Amino acid sequence: MKYLLAILFFFTIKLNAQTTIHSAFKDVTDVIVHDVFSAPAAARIYAYTAIAVYEAMEQGYAQYSTFHGKLNEMPVMQMPEKANEIDFDAAGILACYFTAQHFIYSERILNEKIEMLINNYDYTKNIKDLNQTIVYAKSISESIIKWSQSDNYDATRLKTRYTLINEPFAWQPTGPDYENAVEPYWGELRTFVIDETTINNILPAPTFSTDTNSLFYKEALEVYSTINNLTAEQKAIADFWDDNPYSIAYVGHLQLGKKKISPAGHWLSIARTVMQNQEISSIKAAYIYALASLSMADAFIACWHIKYATNIVRPETYIKKYINPAWQPYIITPAFPEYSSGHSTISAACATILTYCIGDNLVFTDSILTAYGFAPRAFNSFNAAANEASVSRLYAGIHFHAALYNGATQGNAIGIFILGKIGG
Repeated sequence: MKYLLAILFFFTIKLNAQTTIHSAFKDVTDVIVHDVFSAPAAARIYAYTAIAVYEAMEQGYAQYSTFHGKLNEMPVMQMPEKANEIDFDAAGILACYFTAQHFIYSERILNEKIEMLINNYDYTKNIKDLNQTIVYAKSISESIIKWSQSDNYDATRLKTRYTLINEPFAWQPTGPDYENAVEPYWGELRTFVIDETTINNILPAPTFSTDTNSLFYKEALEVYSTINNLTAEQKAIADFWDDNPYSIAYVGHLQLGKKKISPAGHWLSIARTVMQNQEISSIKAAYIYALASLSMADAFIACWHIKYATNIVRPETYIKKYINPAWQPYIITPAFPEYSSGHSTISAACATILTYCIGDNLVFTDSILTAYGFAPRAFNSFNAAANEASVSRLYAGIHFHAALYNGATQGNAIGIFILGKIGG
C-alpha cells in the first residue's frame, strides 16, 4: 500500500507539478496565518519565499532566466554541478519550504511537509537524484536568506519606540485597544525592485483643515455619511476585504482573538485560484508568484514610507473631534497613519502584475474566505477585484477618498515599474 501511495505521489509531482507548487504556497499561507504576522511582514515572507522558488526552478527551463541583476542587490545563484540530475520542480517546492522556515515560527509544520515530500519520493520511477535536488534547493534557499539579512529589517527591530506627534493633523491610536504604531520603520527596508523616485511618486494628501468648506472636511463628511448609510452589500465588501491578520472581538467581558489571512496572502490565493483553473505550467506559476509577491512587498514599503512621512490623522479621530463624538467606523481602525491606503496600493500593484501575466477580462470566484465564514465573491477581472478592495476601506470607515485613489494610482505605477525592470 505504501509503495502504491509513493507511485501516486510521484505522478502528482511529475504530471501535475503546478498543483503541488500551489499547495506549497498554500502551506506557507496557513503557517503565516497561524503564526500571526503584520501585513507588511507577511508580504516580505512571501516575496523572499517566492523568489527562492523561482530561482530554484528557472535553471531547468531554458526560456526563463534568473532575477539576478534585476532585483536590488540580489546575489548570483549557485548553478547545479549536474543539472541533468536535478528535479527542478521538486527543487522549487523544497526551496519554498526551506526558505519560509527561516521567517516563520512554526518550523515543525513545514518540516512535516518536507519529510512527506522526501519520504514519498519514488526513486524507482524517477531518473533524477533526490539528494542532489535537496542540496541544490538548500543552496538556493540559503542564498536568498542571506540576501534577506541585508535588507535593514533586523535594524528596524532595534529602533526606539515610535513617538506620537501631538498635533491635530497627526495620527493618534484609536480604540478599543489603542495599539502602538505598527511597523513605523517599515519604509526604511530595502525594496526588491522599485527606487526612491517610485516610492515618492504619489500625489500629496489633502491639506489638513477643520474648515467645513475644505476638501479635508468634505472627505471626512463622506466617510461619516457612508458609514451612517451602509448597505448590506457595502458591509459584505468591507468584511470580505478586511484581511486583518489578527483582531480582538469583545463579547461581554471576554476577548476573542481572531486570525485571518493578510492582504498579500489574499491576493496570492486569488492568483492560485486562477492559475489552477487555467492549468498554467509550474514554471510560469512560479514566475507569477514571484512577481506578484515582490510587487506587494515593494508596495508595502512604499506605502509605509508615505504613511509615516505624512502622518495623517485617521477618519475616526477627526470625525469624533470635529463632527460627532459618538461616531464609530464599521471596522476597527488599524494602528498606523491614514495616508495612503495599504490595501489600495498593494491590490493595484498585484492586479497590474496578474493582468499582464495572466490576462484581463476573465471571470473568477474568490472563495478563500469561506474558511472564515464569508461568502465567495465573483469578479470579471483582477482590476475589478482591486477596485473593490480599495473602496472597501471607505465602507469600513478607516480611509479618506484621496488615500484610496492616490494609493491605487501609486500601486499601479509600482506594478508597471516592476514589469519594465524585470522585462515582463
